Amino acid sequence: MTKKIVDKYLILLLVILIEGAFVMEVELLGAKLISPFYGNSFKMWTAVITISILALTIGYFIGGFLSKRQKKLEILSFLLLFSGIWIGLMPKLSHALIELNLEMDLFTGAIRTSIFLLVIPIVLLSSTTPLVTQLFSDAEKNGAQAVGKVFALSTLGGVVSTIILGFYVVPLFGLSIVFVSSAIILLVLSLFIKRGIVNYFLFGIGVILVFNYNSFSADISEKFGNSEFLSIEEGMMGQLKVLEDRYPQVDTSYRTLIINGIPQTIIINDEHASSFWNYVHKISALSTLKRNKDAVLFGMGGGSIASELTKMGLNSLTIVDVDARMYDISEKYFYFKKGNSNLVVDDARHFIKTATRKFDLAVFDVCSGEVQPSNVFTIEGISDLDEILNGDAIVLIQYQELTNESKKSGSQSLCKTFNKAGYHTYVDIEKGEIDNIIIVASKKYVNFKNVRKENLNRNDSIQPWMDAFLSNLPKKADTKRGVLLCDDKPQLEILNEETIMHWRNNINLHYNIPNIRQKTVFVK
Repeated sequence: MTKKIVDKYLILLLVILIEGAFVMEVELLGAKLISPFYGNSFKMWTAVITISILALTIGYFIGGFLSKRQKKLEILSFLLLFSGIWIGLMPKLSHALIELNLEMDLFTGAIRTSIFLLVIPIVLLSSTTPLVTQLFSDAEKNGAQAVGKVFALSTLGGVVSTIILGFYVVPLFGLSIVFVSSAIILLVLSLFIKRGIVNYFLFGIGVILVFNYNSFSADISEKFGNSEFLSIEEGMMGQLKVLEDRYPQVDTSYRTLIINGIPQTIIINDEHASSFWNYVHKISALSTLKRNKDAVLFGMGGGSIASELTKMGLNSLTIVDVDARMYDISEKYFYFKKGNSNLVVDDARHFIKTATRKFDLAVFDVCSGEVQPSNVFTIEGISDLDEILNGDAIVLIQYQELTNESKKSGSQSLCKTFNKAGYHTYVDIEKGEIDNIIIVASKKYVNFKNVRKENLNRNDSIQPWMDAFLSNLPKKADTKRGVLLCDDKPQLEILNEETIMHWRNNINLHYNIPNIRQKTVFVK
């Protein structure tokens, strides 16, 4: 082959690698752009994946039609150029589309936003696959071999892209820079394939659009009123924000950890770092039943529960969280002091399966955003948990639920599943628009009278409701509306769907929508 043909061949190989990489980028990171508003529930991810696959189908069909045209390289150049422009605009477009769909119900808004955000770039990129396949087929005179080569390279590009973006690039640089950098790569690649006056003109227009209409422009602020975002981090595990709300009239401020748009931790910003939420203090109080023992905490969050447990005089505390960022954030912004705790970056179920030591207390605060992980609380998962607990160990679980007496209950299903595994279960239910529930499980009967005020930490004992709680401690759990949870049929998120949607709608109404309308920063 001549040098010109070799160069063309290499460029086509590069095109198909980049196509596979950037299709995966649009699918994964496009969903991340809208997840702080629409959430990360199974229902939302199902919608995004469905729309992405539909867009791929349309793109492959259009690409097959275009592959019959004569000027294949020119068409390929334009497809890459326009997809690059759209990808570069995606961070800002996501903000605009969310704002446009604010008045719609959550699921409809998510569908519409996903369609307008994801379909065009995926269709444009996937249309290049049949074109490149035809060009390879023409060169090699072997259609089957060309198809296999193209799809193998495209898939390889997706694999490499997922690893690099998920583990390295997004955590370091955020989402916006990734999209803008990808746009520039596609714009430049389009010129390598075909040069001409029109191509250069469109390239210039694309660069101007991307750099003048991107998400880190000056009209997005990290401050609003007496509030300020101290930190914004993007990653494959989700978006993390630290918000400080100052109230100068009473000389008080609060710090909030927000995961994918949902407040996860709120503390009073002083030397005591006391949690704003009651459940933290209730779990801490109940944990005094295992003072001087070995405990494991699943779910770090901003470190509120971890902070209270480290003050309790436990023999040891192992903290397990799948997101390594939580440890740095809890120490830097929420005054967590490691003390005698041991930090482990791991999935809760995997840690339970592989741990080699036993514990007397297991605390689960594993809600990610608004979603409880279905894989942890199953009959099989509880059987695995048995292996790392001593015989009289106590399990404490934080849960939220929208009470609906006519439907099956997620919290009662948890209790029923623990009962099936041989545990006694008790619940404390704090009634509200969404009930805050603490589930207590143990193989032995629990004597709650041993929870005494003199054993409590300072932050727990000063709560004005604590005396009432100590006189009305958890009662035997009702399981009439529960179902058995198992690995083969993970139902917890489905059972909790009404709560998830209600919770997300409430947070959007009172927090996310006002922030969007005030043009405060939504994604980094």
